[in-house]
Amino acid sequence: MTRPRILVTGGSGQLGGALAPLLTPLGDVYTPSRQELDLAQPRTLSDVLDRLQPRMIINCGAYTAVDRAEEQRDLAFTINGEAPGIMATWARQHEAGFIQVSTDYIFSGEGNTPYTEDMVPSPINVYGASKLQGERAVLAAHEGALIVRVAWLYHHQGSNFFRTMLRLAESRKHLTIVSDQRGAPTSCHALATALVTLTKTALSHPLRGGVYHLPPQGETVWSEFARAIFEKRQREGMGGPITVEDIPSRDYPTPAKRPGYSVLSGAKIAEEMGIQLPHWREQLDMVWTAYKEFSPPKSSE
Repeated sequence: MTRPRILVTGGSGQLGGALAPLLTPLGDVYTPSRQELDLAQPRTLSDVLDRLQPRMIINCGAYTAVDRAEEQRDLAFTINGEAPGIMATWARQHEAGFIQVSTDYIFSGEGNTPYTEDMVPSPINVYGASKLQGERAVLAAHEGALIVRVAWLYHHQGSNFFRTMLRLAESRKHLTIVSDQRGAPTSCHALATALVTLTKTALSHPLRGGVYHLPPQGETVWSEFARAIFEKRQREGMGGPITVEDIPSRDYPTPAKRPGYSVLSGAKIAEEMGIQLPHWREQLDMVWTAYKEFSPPKSSE
């Protein structure tokens, strides 16, 4: 029996890189390079997919430079807004499954209770608006497609908040971190594990498409997340104490506005599919285990 081909876009990124190895028991996983499949060149995508003939497409690829998107609006909308719709159209025409990874940034962040899937999106920056356009294009093109919204992704490798904090801790003892943006840090490995479950289900029978939020349990703010990272670092004997000072977002201005409240509700996917990610603190423990294997421990300061 021929194994299904599973296409993962963004395979060189944090999520795609974490996901691809976990998918190998389900089929032949292909992670094309940007030269082979360029989301910034939407007109070429159908021809590439014709050659690859995937039975499942998981779109982890995206334009994720949130601040730069304010100046590169057209590029962000091409990659995040136009390309997903073209791939989803191909998937529908060829009876292939499609999973689109989206973001909490499609919401304004003005709420104070976890966002559910039926709440009206209202992005406040170009990145969020481009991802919302992509969601709508996918849903219009493929009734069986899944939109999976996630937030605050990090990994033991790559460029992300977790790695940035550890890098800064090498040269600083005191850091100022934003404390008025609330969300839930999500490890790429935990998210990838859940996406494998969705993929396995989709390969066995067509799914009823729709939008799902896939957050960890619990919530926090960036400064508290930083403290948790530094406390774990010290307990692991990888450095001395780091003092974190809370600051408001206005004291750390960025070109793109960030949502003040980014907590997503995972009730729908838990009820309908039985999927629930671990608490964010539990995920941090797992990321530390992977990080220690990836980076040999340093002696205490």
